Amino acid sequence: MTELVSLPKCPECGEAMIPSMCIAYKEYVCIPCGYSVEFCNSLNKIEITEKELDRMRSKYEKDINKLAFTNGGASCGTCNKKGGNNCKKCNIDYDFEYWRIN
Repeated sequence: MTELVSLPKCPECGEAMIPSMCIAYKEYVCIPCGYSVEFCNSLNKIEITEKELDRMRSKYEKDINKLAFTNGGASCGTCNKKGGNNCKKCNIDYDFEYWRIN
């Protein structure tokens, strides 16, 4: 049986938003649109399979990690550096691949 997950629907592109907590106080994010929203929101919902959610997380993993480091207050797992643009020790020094800010 396929498990469905109900997620906010991005008002910009209509896709499901990823629950990522990569931006402080914005628990859901649409990586291609750059739209993010808090956990309690009034957006319409969309249902996708858990497999599709896993595929989206995998595809956007590097951008989510970069967002968490630069905008979400995450610390480097190696040197404990807090936020900023880059950390050579944990290889958070790449450009975003999919993230777009409106």
